[in-house]
Amino acid sequence: MKHKFLWIFPAIILILSGAAQAWAVNSYVSDIPNGSKFSCNTCHVNINVDNKRNDFGLAFKNNNHTWNASLASLDSDGDGYTNGTELQDPNGTWVTGQPSPGNLSLVSNPSDAGSVPPAQTYSISGTVSGAIQAGVTMTLTGSSSGSTTTGASGNYSFTGLSNGSYTITPSKTGYTITPTSIAVTISGANQTGKNFTATAVTYSISGTVSGAVQAGVTITLSGAASRTTTTDASGNYSFPGLSSGTYTVTPDKSGNTFTPASVQVVITNASVSGINFTASGAGACDNWSDVIDKYNDYVEGQAVWSEVIDCYNEYVAVHP
Repeated sequence: MKHKFLWIFPAIILILSGAAQAWAVNSYVSDIPNGSKFSCNTCHVNINVDNKRNDFGLAFKNNNHTWNASLASLDSDGDGYTNGTELQDPNGTWVTGQPSPGNLSLVSNPSDAGSVPPAQTYSISGTVSGAIQAGVTMTLTGSSSGSTTTGASGNYSFTGLSNGSYTITPSKTGYTITPTSIAVTISGANQTGKNFTATAVTYSISGTVSGAVQAGVTITLSGAASRTTTTDASGNYSFPGLSSGTYTVTPDKSGNTFTPASVQVVITNASVSGINFTASGAGACDNWSDVIDKYNDYVEGQAVWSEVIDCYNEYVAVHP
């Protein structure tokens, strides 16, 4: 019985020693930021085979099993990323007992050169305001390229971008957008507030009324927009601030007729001029017989010579 006890006792010691060692190994996991992701394999080559430490485990041991800025600054597995970067605590400020830092899904194993952090990506965003918000085409060029359109509120965003230099250029037919483009540099952070202002591009329709009357003729615009104006002393008129579209211009003044009665005008990204009309007054000299009658009135003393000249000029205006 005594000999059996002597055999069992060392076995018990070994079991207890192994359990204590396993407990110690597991306890250190909580002393490493996000250590739970790779558990004991953060510090050991293969915990299921032996307790041999990997390079990070040796550095951790040599640092008195303490996580700090010194250990965080090392690149134990030589993969180009510091231990702190791989464990989401680049400056080594985390201390035991605090919530795990960073994003667990971005944690990589600081003891495995084949385990590296996923590439970080960022975004560029902004807003188009002013004369139009929705449907503005936003083009991205530079370190990568792409395009998108603004939403109903004028917002846009380019996501999944790496560090680098980019240019954002807006465009929309019929609008001038300022600034014409914005240069953006991404360096480890999202870029917001890259905003633009849209102004509608406008055009004009203009012309002249001549003949029996020039000033004070009412000119009516209808179609894509509706407005009225009156001719000046020289018979000139203009409708500014018009967008591309189809319009009709119609002159009117009591006691007068106009040739043509109206004109249809199509604006296609350019102003239109020379939309002219000729006025004929009631009883005016628009026929040669009217000129003869006015001359006879002069012969009979019922008109002065200047009236004959005016009548002739009106006829010539109608029949150039």
